[in-house]
Amino acid sequence: MYFNNIIPNLYMYSSILLGLCKKGMMIEARWYLENLDSKLGLRDIILYNTVINGYIKLKDLYNVVSLYEQAVNLGLEPTIITINSLIHGFCKVGKLGFAERIFNETLIRNKLRPTIVTYTILMDAYSKTRNVNKMINFYNHMLKNSIRPNQITISVLIKGLCKQKRFLEAQEFVNQMQREGMKLDEITYNTLIQGFCKGQNWNLAFQTHDNMLKNGLIPTHVTYNVLINGLCLHGKIDMAEMLLDSLIDKNVNLGKFAYMTLIKAFCAKERPQKALNLFERMLNSGFEGELKDFSSVINRMCKRGFVYEAVLVLKLMLGFRVYPDQEIFRVLCKGLEREMDWLGLKCFEALILKTGAFLIDGD
Repeated sequence: MYFNNIIPNLYMYSSILLGLCKKGMMIEARWYLENLDSKLGLRDIILYNTVINGYIKLKDLYNVVSLYEQAVNLGLEPTIITINSLIHGFCKVGKLGFAERIFNETLIRNKLRPTIVTYTILMDAYSKTRNVNKMINFYNHMLKNSIRPNQITISVLIKGLCKQKRFLEAQEFVNQMQREGMKLDEITYNTLIQGFCKGQNWNLAFQTHDNMLKNGLIPTHVTYNVLINGLCLHGKIDMAEMLLDSLIDKNVNLGKFAYMTLIKAFCAKERPQKALNLFERMLNSGFEGELKDFSSVINRMCKRGFVYEAVLVLKLMLGFRVYPDQEIFRVLCKGLEREMDWLGLKCFEALILKTGAFLIDGD
């Protein structure tokens, strides 16, 4: 290790342990940690924290607790990072009662003060289990300790409230944050919009979008993906189409996801011509049509009996020099069989032979 008079320090040893943990080589990491102690006399809670986090990623609570107890027995004092890691580990596997005990007992025993990270971990865990009251309790506890929420904490709280359809509380919370001078970021607004979309509260969803603009934030394609996806999921296809058209007219930078979401929704609602027109419009706008995009649309159309429209998608595909695979031919052939279009089927068989995409009978 002592190459060119470079003496390894704690940071270098910690980096080696981190590398082993990232690769999931926990036996080697544990061996290396214990050798640092036995051979070099190097003991530090930072090294133990690194390996504990490695076990947490693997949800190996037995070794998490074992290594923590080993560190304590060696006389090492846990830091708030150690305690946050333990709380995160128990939350990750759904053992929130144990996580709360660590918060209530271990923190006090080690005379440590919880941080914004501590509270956010617990709030997020209770949000995911839809225990919003517990989440709010920890939020209030955090405020009593004079810890101000950050953007991540706010997003966690909003998401938890929206999951329980407590939209007005979520909106009021955002308003309160703004009154207190906190500037909300795009992620927070998108979280709120997504919650309103899930609850089918379209007025509040679009109102939140407008508030973004008023507060100087420019919605990105992520915001519009959330809106269009929410509308399509709840059958508001015409509203989604109007929104997409208006955004295109305003030259808003949209991603391919927004187009494909609406195209798939048109297929699901048995409006294949709309799907085909929008697909062509998307390709002509400069988006690259991938094999999976064409395959997805052809599959959906054939399942709903729109085989001839699916053939038009195939022609569009070939026109943009994207070549079909065996699965696309299989889907189209089955569709033509159901329609009893034997001439069309013969033409496809000829095309299959020409392209070399031989079908294997498996059904």
